[in-house]
Amino acid sequence: AFNSPPTVLMAGCADITVPWHESADFYWKLQDAGVSSRLLLYLKEGHVDFVLNWNEKGGAKMPAEADHLEPYARDFVRVLKD
Repeated sequence: AFNSPPTVLMAGCADITVPWHESADFYWKLQDAGVSSRLLLYLKEGHVDFVLNWNEKGGAKMPAEADHLEPYARDFVRVLKD
């Protein structure tokens, strides 16, 4: 996959709009094509939960680390740092 950007997929197992296994299939196709990719699966997240809950916990001043974010947002920040 020449010139393909690294890809992060986030999927919720409670998503009934796009089932998590479709993200898993896409992840394996990216891997087969040689694209650097990560798949993050979350047991209780639905289709829009990643967007609606993407916020700071407590609304406090943002610290240097990502510990103030919801778990999936924190994971995404950590993947970006890798």
